[in-house]
Amino acid sequence: MSAYEIAVDNGYDKSEEEWLDSLVGMTGDTGPTGYTGPTGMSAYEIAVDNGYDKSEEEWLDSLIGMTGDTGPAGNIGPQGPAGAPGMTGPTGPAGSAGTAVLGALAVTGGGTLLALNGIDTRIPMDVVEYGINITYNWGNITSMTVLESGVYEVIWYLTATTTTNDVDLIVRVGKNGIYSNQLSVRKTMASNTEYSFIGSSIQTAYENTVFDLIVTSQNKDAVLHIPGGGTNAYLSVKKISSW
Repeated sequence: MSAYEIAVDNGYDKSEEEWLDSLVGMTGDTGPTGYTGPTGMSAYEIAVDNGYDKSEEEWLDSLIGMTGDTGPAGNIGPQGPAGAPGMTGPTGPAGSAGTAVLGALAVTGGGTLLALNGIDTRIPMDVVEYGINITYNWGNITSMTVLESGVYEVIWYLTATTTTNDVDLIVRVGKNGIYSNQLSVRKTMASNTEYSFIGSSIQTAYENTVFDLIVTSQNKDAVLHIPGGGTNAYLSVKKISSW
């Protein structure tokens, strides 16, 4: 018979669960704290106790194993989904209206020109490229006049030969009849040799400033030959900004 059955046989009249609960006594008082045991040896001390005869630092270093071989590269993962489109940025400010104005004079038919010693001689042109706010002296085209104040890019060149040897020649742009080194190109020409005089400069100009292209010999009179069949003398004025 089980203990519960014996209890019933001796007059217990409740369920087996209640009988089992009746067997659990009340919680007793907490017992006294036990004594603290001795501190155990460190792993290094145990190693020394087993015959290790080096320093603790060396022992710690000995615990680090050798670097293993590099493992194979992993498979490339699938491409992630495309990100959502970014927000549209604000509209930038409107740009200022363009102010570039181009006027140009050119010699295309060739010809001869007398370069006198110490005397400025304007180069006559035979082609005009029209520009806005620029006028020309029609008939004998040797200059152009800008009708607006501003900052201008001036470009000029001349290709020519001479039969006179050792001609010290200056090709320059005049601005209201004033000639400066900024607008000058100087070369010594040998006879029967083609030379090109090329220059450019950024210039400020007021309303009604006159630009022309001139030649001056610095040591002797000379006859210049400008070849035809192309643009071999040129003066252009291009406005790049207002004041």
